[in-house]
Amino acid sequence: MNIGTVLATASAVAMVVYVFRRTPWASRIMKAARSRPKVPAAAAVANTMQRRFPKPTQCVYWNNPELVRAAPMKEGFELIDTYAHESHLWRYLLKCRECGQLYFFEFYEWVDWEHGNDPQYTKYIPVPTVDDAQMLRKASQAELLLFSPSLNIDFPKDAEESTIYWAGKGSS
Repeated sequence: MNIGTVLATASAVAMVVYVFRRTPWASRIMKAARSRPKVPAAAAVANTMQRRFPKPTQCVYWNNPELVRAAPMKEGFELIDTYAHESHLWRYLLKCRECGQLYFFEFYEWVDWEHGNDPQYTKYIPVPTVDDAQMLRKASQAELLLFSPSLNIDFPKDAEESTIYWAGKGSS
């Protein structure tokens, strides 16, 4: 794009703005836009989209999250359904062998094509029903962040070891 095109485009935009401001309804539109309440975008999303499931306080993993990786998955959980089983994405419906709590499980690995040190993320979301798990199976990795509580195991590419924690455990 050459300078003449840029100047012509800027002039055209300036003319549209000038004409818009001179119309009788422009001041009403501008006033309405300024009078909208200021709500931080993140807070608005959290208030409208966050979904809380009941806390699995009866489950052994609630107070001892380290146990989730202490033994092979099949020893702690019964596989109820498989939603995805690909090289970098696993999604299952699991049931705790001790208490019967259902968990939507996701393992996701981002491929690091440059250095081969793939970050890995694991999430266990306690769900009350199979229907809730069916709903979660359609969610993206980003959308799953809106659901809590969730038991997470994060292993970023630069970490020496993974971190395990409950998200949403402390809030009511």
